[in-house]
Amino acid sequence: MKKEISASVTVYLCLVLGIMLSFTFTVLEAARQQVIKAEIEGVMDIGLFSVLGEYHKQLLERYDIFAIDAGYGNKSSKTKQLEAHLQFYLNKNLKKEGSLFYSQGADLTKLSCDGVSMKEYLLLSDNSGQVMREAILNYMKHKKGSLITNILDRNYESLENQENSGSEGRSQWREKSSEIKSLIEERNRERKEDEEPIVPDNPADYVETTIEEGILGLALPSGKEISAQSITKSNYFSYRANREGEGNLAFKSSSLNGITKKTYLEEYYFAKCSYFNQEREDSLLKYQLEYLLQGEEKDQDNLEKTLQRILLIREGINLSYLMTDSQKQAEAETMALLISVACLMPELKEPLKTVILFAWSYAESVKDIRILLDGKQVAATKSDSTWNTPLSQLLSFTSHLGEYKCVENGMAYQDYLKFFLWTTNEQKLLSRFMDICEMDIRTITQNPYFSLDQCITVFQASSYFISGYGGDYEITRTGYYE
Repeated sequence: MKKEISASVTVYLCLVLGIMLSFTFTVLEAARQQVIKAEIEGVMDIGLFSVLGEYHKQLLERYDIFAIDAGYGNKSSKTKQLEAHLQFYLNKNLKKEGSLFYSQGADLTKLSCDGVSMKEYLLLSDNSGQVMREAILNYMKHKKGSLITNILDRNYESLENQENSGSEGRSQWREKSSEIKSLIEERNRERKEDEEPIVPDNPADYVETTIEEGILGLALPSGKEISAQSITKSNYFSYRANREGEGNLAFKSSSLNGITKKTYLEEYYFAKCSYFNQEREDSLLKYQLEYLLQGEEKDQDNLEKTLQRILLIREGINLSYLMTDSQKQAEAETMALLISVACLMPELKEPLKTVILFAWSYAESVKDIRILLDGKQVAATKSDSTWNTPLSQLLSFTSHLGEYKCVENGMAYQDYLKFFLWTTNEQKLLSRFMDICEMDIRTITQNPYFSLDQCITVFQASSYFISGYGGDYEITRTGYYE
């Protein structure tokens, strides 16, 4: 006789155990996926920090700008090397051999990075250098306590007016000189055959002939050598076709007002660039601020053009003073009278007086330039006590340029450079400054391939992961410098 045994409890337990095991494994898999997600996010953040830590050292040391050279010292317009570096860091941080927290075979994720792509990135050169500009402003915001200058203390409008006055004075000088020559030529045509031609002994004529020598030839201090350095502009940012970043990443625009931005940029250029009497040994062009202002290939040309502008300002200032000083007016009038009497041409008196005043102003202005090139200051406005050139020296003023009275609290050469920086087109200054960056970094690193249009400052990277247990994962993050 067979004995019947009930198995309902066993069946129930099997069913319950299957459900419990399914639930347990589902929870474990969900936990494993969360671990994978957390691990991917963690290694991605570490990888981004590692790549951002590969910023260009010399660019930071010289210009306080954070950026990654995508070429890593080579000529490259792609991001393949940057992608490879990020993938290396990701796999390095995913590797668990030797870890105290994992024994052999205990890795529940078995993750590895299968690839990286830079979908979007910004270059310092993007938008005509505006990314670089914002990087500069961001740096300057943190330095404003020590570098910012109160723009309200600057008398730039007056300097601009004086430059215009100097230019107009030159034109009037030429007109009056032509008038005098015409009068003399007319009188000489009317003279008798036995009469000597009229050749006035006018010191202003001698002064006028020296203009052709150029201000450097006249005012350069004895023993001072001018840099012979030159560049080929087509090799640099502002004169070549530049690469562009990819995607739609937008750079964060500064919230500073226009005046503050302009002041920050001027102070930054002045702090980072060399200029006459403040040259750098490791720079390609020695007169970098002058290059920013003029954009010529040769140091000498940039300095010459900058000094010409200062000369016009000084002429305007000196001429304004002469027109208000009755004693000097009388001296010029007396000289003009003597010359006109000697020529038996009283009609020459007034135009001669005018050209003598212009020539006197020019001679004094050349001496002002000599003072500036000597590293000293000139009076912002002239008075009898700060005037350096007596009328009697017009015929030999070039031999007396080293004879002058020093002033304090006047204007130095760098003050005029700051004025020119303030009044020069902002985009021109930025583009030329980026030329200077490329020149100097190439010189310092001996890397002829360095270019700002392959320097990445913001990027968006997508990384692809696979698990040894199956499953593909993707994560996208943006890397940038604060």
